[in-house]
Amino acid sequence: MGDLDFSLKEEERCEFLVTTKRKKIWKIELEIAKEVKRICEKYNIKYSNFPH
Repeated sequence: MGDLDFSLKEEERCEFLVTTKRKKIWKIELEIAKEVKRICEKYNIKYSNFPH
């Protein structure tokens, strides 16, 4: 899951402070989503990124 490389350095985006902590959480969430996708594809399970 190393292909989700991006800077964890705190930065401001559109007048919104994106902290290192927030970036770490986002990275973990992306890693989880990627693993769910991999498992669903392996077992041919349909899934959606959006609530129904």
